[in-house]
Amino acid sequence: MAFLAAVQNALIFVVPMVIYAVFVRWRAGLSAGEIAQRLALGGGERRDYGYALLATVPLVVLSAAVTGWTSSFEGSMLAPFLDKPVSATLVFWAFNYGFIATGIPEELLFRGLIAGALERRMGFAYANVLQAAIFTLPHLLILFVDVSLWPLAVLLPMVLGMLAGWLRHRSSSVWPGVLLHALPNMAGALWVLDWS
Repeated sequence: MAFLAAVQNALIFVVPMVIYAVFVRWRAGLSAGEIAQRLALGGGERRDYGYALLATVPLVVLSAAVTGWTSSFEGSMLAPFLDKPVSATLVFWAFNYGFIATGIPEELLFRGLIAGALERRMGFAYANVLQAAIFTLPHLLILFVDVSLWPLAVLLPMVLGMLAGWLRHRSSSVWPGVLLHALPNMAGALWVLDWS
């Protein structure tokens, strides 16, 4: 199930980047390096990963707290983890969920493609708020699972989006944001496991 989510997210979130790359290569004649720079695919600096880890701590705590408030994750991406006994396999799938199914593809689209395009047109401050709001929109579907999950649907994505956008702007790289994004998602999956 987690493998299918990773494939689905790759199609939903990564294909638009590929289309963009092909289009700007054809239309504007940009080199692969220039396209990669626009999409913030460079490595970033070590300190940017440190900032990401620092910002991850409160997001992991918030993610764990919110997932602890409810047990109604049936129908969500956390459903495969809900009340399952802890095992090495489920920890692996939690890692997969955090990085492969959500963190990497969502950062590539929302911070790599959307934030970059918006910032080139309107400057960082406005672009960062707008890309974070756009990032929050699909998370509103969580409200169909349980309205009490509004912090997961609104608060966490908006804060995460703003921080990841700032990291992208600062580092010219999506990868510190991937770390910031993936670890709280992984923490949420691990939190709903049965640790008894």
